[in-house]
Amino acid sequence: HGAFDVVAFASSTAARCTAELYGPLPANLLVAAMGRHTAQACEAAGLRVDVVPPEPGIHPLAAAVADLVDARRAVNGR
Repeated sequence: HGAFDVVAFASSTAARCTAELYGPLPANLLVAAMGRHTAQACEAAGLRVDVVPPEPGIHPLAAAVADLVDARRAVNGR
């Protein structure tokens, strides 16, 4: 219910539980998955994935999210 730009999933369980608890996420919310397995779990739960880092891990995930937000801001002029 707050003003969130991005949700980052660090595990398949987090993705599945979020989908079960909240249902569809807002269309304008960016979704990041830590790795390929987490991305597959997101998609299986009906969650769109906007970014997956080239290698799994919290630091690559944070960098991928930062890059995605920067790219979206550049496009939107914010």
